[in-house]
Amino acid sequence: MQRTFAWLLDRVRHLGAPVTLRASYLEIYNEQVRDLLSLGAPRPLPVRWNKTQGFYVEQLRVVEFGSLGALMELMQMGLSRRRSSAHSLNQASSRSHALLTLYISRQTMPPVDPGEPPVGGKLCFVDLAGSEKVAATGSRGELMLEANSINRSLLALGHCISLLLDPQRKQSHIPFRDSKLTKLLADSLGGHGVTLMVACVSPSVQCLPETLSTLRYASRAQRVTTRPQAPKIYGKWFHVAMGSTCPWLKKFMDRMSMSTLVLGEGAKDKEISMTSTRWRRGTCEEISGAYEKTDTDGKFLYHKPRWNITMESYVVHTNYDEYAILLTKKFSHHHGPTITAKLYGRQPQLRESLLEEFREVALGVGIPEDSIFTMADKGECVPGEQEPEPSPLTRARRAVLPQEEEGSGARLLATDFSKKEDACQLGHAEGPCLGMVTRYFYNGSSMACETFQYGGCLGNGNNFASEKECLQTCRTVAACNLPIVTGPCRGYNQLWAFDAVQGKCVLFTYGGCQGNGNKFYSEKECREYCGVPGNGDEELLPIAS
Repeated sequence: MQRTFAWLLDRVRHLGAPVTLRASYLEIYNEQVRDLLSLGAPRPLPVRWNKTQGFYVEQLRVVEFGSLGALMELMQMGLSRRRSSAHSLNQASSRSHALLTLYISRQTMPPVDPGEPPVGGKLCFVDLAGSEKVAATGSRGELMLEANSINRSLLALGHCISLLLDPQRKQSHIPFRDSKLTKLLADSLGGHGVTLMVACVSPSVQCLPETLSTLRYASRAQRVTTRPQAPKIYGKWFHVAMGSTCPWLKKFMDRMSMSTLVLGEGAKDKEISMTSTRWRRGTCEEISGAYEKTDTDGKFLYHKPRWNITMESYVVHTNYDEYAILLTKKFSHHHGPTITAKLYGRQPQLRESLLEEFREVALGVGIPEDSIFTMADKGECVPGEQEPEPSPLTRARRAVLPQEEEGSGARLLATDFSKKEDACQLGHAEGPCLGMVTRYFYNGSSMACETFQYGGCLGNGNNFASEKECLQTCRTVAACNLPIVTGPCRGYNQLWAFDAVQGKCVLFTYGGCQGNGNKFYSEKECREYCGVPGNGDEELLPIAS
């Protein structure tokens, strides 16, 4: 959760409009809603419903925050008030369900109407109390009443999930009113949000029945499909600036002008229709197609049958009503892998700060400085219209970056990000995209390569596809003084390590996880790295007296 909070605050800092962050924290205890952030002692609050808000908690305290520390204080305050008790299986068993909700609201920039209300959304974290078998926990009295209340609410939630899986659910009544829990989760399960359930299970054989039951419950929840609202990105966009690692792009910069892009509902549920209008070879040309949605929020695919390629596009920064920055990755048999960055605006002109932000994004993914530019604004056109003879002034283009001497800004192309010499000293960076790709980063404190979840775009150079690549790039000579660690996993990998006591490289069996940098993939690599002479050189070593 803390990583999510930090990511959210970081994204807020990059938005070009004022953002307000607020939080509420409540628990559902014995079918009563209690405010965990109330100024006084928590007391039961009613759950109401109206057409605008749906189900909501009346008089619930919502607190504004602006930093990670402030949010963590609110969270700790709520946790200290939450009901918990001990029984025979758990010394600190949660006796309630808890909902921590973050509210994000943003004023449009610039506002269309001074009285226009802010737009926003919410992020809700739900901690469900586990189902209990009273006979197993030995609960009596109040503990038994709490267990029965927990089980009833989980049963009501499971019933709603089962009905949502019914293909005819649009015609079915979903009984969200059966419990306070299902009322407050109605918009998460049956609305337009994105919902993820995380199941907590035990490796103990004694808990096998509960583990299987929990996994079945989560499996059913996983099959519930919601329809996230996407129209915020729909509508007309102007292609304001671009940059690419493609080497031939610079040859055609003077021929490229601003185009318009219109996005809308696709013919299929998982598609977004696309219509682009642009000047090409003196004629206004219209191109239509469709972006394919993926399971990763902000990631789309675009197929070009003519070239037999599929391009991956990521929306890495946007506030929807002013600008959007896209990164597109593609592989061409002629030019290899390339990355293209594009800046779109709702208007043809954008703030200088947005151009600078786009410049930093483009440079960060390895696009040369002399391949980042703004598009010439020739005005909108009608498909089939002929362009009047352009003058040199019309073709002029204002560069995003000041042009230096020929070749001074060029550097090696990068398919994901620039790898700098000091990248191994950086911390790992998940990046703004929302993928879950397992990658490796070098941890200078432990002198080991560890895994992290990479979002799929941006990030930094401390990001490797394999542990081997990570170690061979970042490991230092100090690794030779580390102990030989097999790790807790049970793999069987024969590797080499330097034994500092014996002063030589030895074979050992590596389990496959949680080792350190004293791990080499050949005896030669170990010897060269740790300064061990070859077999024919031992006689040159001085003999210790």
